[in-house]
Amino acid sequence: KQVPGGVKSVLGCTKKSVCPVIADLYVVLQLGDPSKPFGPPVPVLPPYIKDAKGNIEEDVIEEFLSQGANQVTVQSYSERHIDGLLNKTAELASSIGDKRLGFPAGKFWKRAAALSDFKKKWFTSGKQFVLRHLAYMTALKGEAANGYAYHRFLCIREDNVFLDSSVNVQDEFCKHGKCKCQDPDLEQEMVVVDKYCHFLGSYSDKVHYTNRKGANLIFASSLEDHAGRMTEWLTLGLSRAIRQSPEKIRQQPLQSEARYKALLDSNNVLVHTRDFKRSDVRYIDYGGKEFACVPQYYKKCVNQALWRKVPSCPLHLTR
Repeated sequence: KQVPGGVKSVLGCTKKSVCPVIADLYVVLQLGDPSKPFGPPVPVLPPYIKDAKGNIEEDVIEEFLSQGANQVTVQSYSERHIDGLLNKTAELASSIGDKRLGFPAGKFWKRAAALSDFKKKWFTSGKQFVLRHLAYMTALKGEAANGYAYHRFLCIREDNVFLDSSVNVQDEFCKHGKCKCQDPDLEQEMVVVDKYCHFLGSYSDKVHYTNRKGANLIFASSLEDHAGRMTEWLTLGLSRAIRQSPEKIRQQPLQSEARYKALLDSNNVLVHTRDFKRSDVRYIDYGGKEFACVPQYYKKCVNQALWRKVPSCPLHLTR
């Protein structure tokens, strides 16, 4: 919404030109109290929730269609359903981990659950990974129903805001000789990530722009494959928690950015970085006035030339 021209502008299409690219949007939401997310508390509800005229799903569809999307699909799940999928993922990961490491039944999960940041990361990042997987599965179902194949996938969290009108994701693959869409099965996995927000030398996981093979790897096309990715994440956490690791790594064995880097590097994915000119934002009430701000924690995640476009949050609101 912050980008003049909306969805078509992000695709690199101007108002005067006929856009050769179409964008279908798939939005996955967890129902429940929006002021109590599974991440840090939200001081003030985002305007698209607080000011919703009626059904939030209908509002989201109407908003993105007005911005140039070809079609918009919104899928909502209850908190109970998402928790059930997370529990099923845990069950599968436990079995996969035991088999891969030659452990007796239950030992892999017991060791993983003892990691210092397990309770925090499994129930926050773990849910995010489930929702991304569901969004991808929803896109694949839409693709089958539409009768045409998707060649590029852009995945972002709902707290991302683009801060500049020159955001053009379509040109990224052109820069690297992949402008024309090839047979998805013939392309090598390629992912474009944000050049900022790469904590402790990892890849930023705020934005994922990828081709078909990359999407299959990152988001997984089945729950079983998704559980396999989660097993790899937990196994990485166990290796990062050993005494020989630097203290910062031992304190965050399940860091999501580290998991992302390990996944891409171990599968020889072509990784490119760019400035997506984006930021995470929160909404606060300051002196009786509500506005969007960038948490201090994420200051390093923004192009500093754009930092002035969005106010920084008060120091007490760190995340």
